[in-house]
Amino acid sequence: MKHLVPRTSPTHSAARASSRFTSAKATIAAITILGLALSACSSDEPRKKSYTAPTTLCGAAVPPEILTAVLPPGKELRTELTKTGYLQSTCRVFIDDEPVLAAHYDWMLKERTVFDATAPLLRLDAEKDVNPEGTFGYTEKGGVTRVACPNPSESKYKTWQLFAYIIAYDNDGTKEDVKNLVAAYGKGMTESSECASKSRTT
Repeated sequence: MKHLVPRTSPTHSAARASSRFTSAKATIAAITILGLALSACSSDEPRKKSYTAPTTLCGAAVPPEILTAVLPPGKELRTELTKTGYLQSTCRVFIDDEPVLAAHYDWMLKERTVFDATAPLLRLDAEKDVNPEGTFGYTEKGGVTRVACPNPSESKYKTWQLFAYIIAYDNDGTKEDVKNLVAAYGKGMTESSECASKSRTT
């Protein structure tokens, strides 16, 4: 006696195939949603400052922690010095090849003020951003300070005044952090070879 195997109707087979297809689509959709969720979570994680900050800005000593407070996150840091004649020099800081900060010094005539030094770059408010003596000013975007330079590298600079300023293209800190960096850079310039030449005496 032969056992008869019931034959599945075309309608039933199509229904099962459709069910499997729907289930597969649901699985793919769930995986996609999970992947997007994980991606969103990872993108929400704060970027880290993985680089090591230098101890000087192109020759001017600056505590790394003061510099790092203003710099944005990233992996690699490098500096680049550009000297314009005898009176100006700019030290640019790059994070992952993007310019993020400039430390600049400029020799000017004695009667010049902090406003003269930063007029093209910073809009300092005389009442809010500058000290009463008019020798130091800063905003969230940068600042400027007169630099005490008792022993300049060139004797002709004796009749000139040195200004040092910071421009933060991408400030990750506060206005107070910028103030600390401007002050530190000014102090570093005072102690640098530009102002403390060992080959000359006062």
